[in-house]
Amino acid sequence: MIAKELGKYKGLKPIPFPENWKDIYNSWKTREITETRAMEILNLKKTTFYKLLREWEDMKKEF
Repeated sequence: MIAKELGKYKGLKPIPFPENWKDIYNSWKTREITETRAMEILNLKKTTFYKLLREWEDMKKEF
């Protein structure tokens, strides 16, 4: 708690979306590729893929 108050603890850095995220997401959503293939193309671990997926779909709901 003290470290955070002093600005020394910042938490995890946000993970940016890969450049080709939108194309791969659309291919996955239309079932052209599997989740596993999407993760391979994007070079993401399973947990990271699903985290970004939740963020992306939450952003889409806002619009």
